[in-house]
Amino acid sequence: MNKFGKFKIYLDTSVISHLDQPEKDMEYRYTNEFWKKAKSGEYDMFISAAVIREINRCEEAKREKLIDLLNEIEFNDILFTDEVANLANQIIERRILTKRSMEDCRHIAAAVVGNCDYLLSWNMKHLCNVFTNEGIRQITFSSGYKNLQIIPPSMLLGK
Repeated sequence: MNKFGKFKIYLDTSVISHLDQPEKDMEYRYTNEFWKKAKSGEYDMFISAAVIREINRCEEAKREKLIDLLNEIEFNDILFTDEVANLANQIIERRILTKRSMEDCRHIAAAVVGNCDYLLSWNMKHLCNVFTNEGIRQITFSSGYKNLQIIPPSMLLGK
């Protein structure tokens, strides 16, 4: 636990997937370090149906490995409600992301509605960047939600 209490962490599928990378890969090492802390209960972990859908699209061997990894941690499931769907659509309407990135919008919306502190991702193109974080900050501020920060696992570890 950190000095602020337990962080509420939403896991993007890319984080789980990076545990299936070569061990010499820097992103794997950061993800593995984070995963050890997650397994020990240091964080309150969250996922949504978007994570399960993305895992289910993988070929069978990878899908089984990712499901086994996910089962190593305790997590809460954020349900897809009208509130999540409306927020995902707002992200597109405000041109933060495009319709082609709808699954990313669902990850963000689920994390916001689930009152998470951080969405962890290795998706730098769509999620972990200043533009997306600023757009989400504006939406959360104007809609009365707690701000969500989208960061890679390395940033959570202070690396």
